[in-house]
Amino acid sequence: MSRSMAFLHLSDLHLAPPGQRVVGIDPMRQMRSVLARMARLAEAPAFIVVSGDLTENGSAASYAVVNEVLIELGGGGTPLLVALGNHDDRAAFRRVVLGEKRADDQGPYCYSRLIDGLRVIVLDSTIPGHPSGSVDAAQQAWLEEELQLPAP
Repeated sequence: MSRSMAFLHLSDLHLAPPGQRVVGIDPMRQMRSVLARMARLAEAPAFIVVSGDLTENGSAASYAVVNEVLIELGGGGTPLLVALGNHDDRAAFRRVVLGEKRADDQGPYCYSRLIDGLRVIVLDSTIPGHPSGSVDAAQQAWLEEELQLPAP
């Protein structure tokens, strides 16, 4: 018997410090609208994927705003999975959002989570400074290992 699982996927938030507009739009106003709609959902999601571009410019100030939004999104205990985009800065993300001490880590941010028996894999195809992306050999090898692990 198959079982369905609802999840949310939010993408390209392009968050910026308060008062900063992105292409004439206030990204936090848009985010508040999304949060209000989420509060009215009939079914709570099993998890939420938030994929890049998390910020407009990869600044520490923008990631402080990302932190606020992530706290609000996960406030009810819903697991959050975050992926980066080409506007994001891996080192600033790690420092501000993850609280990591290494300020220079520009390596790919990839991981796997098991949520209610479903394995969700997040890869980072970002090429810093470029709009395109690519998954390198190390991530491909890691992915092969992850896919070998059983998941219910």
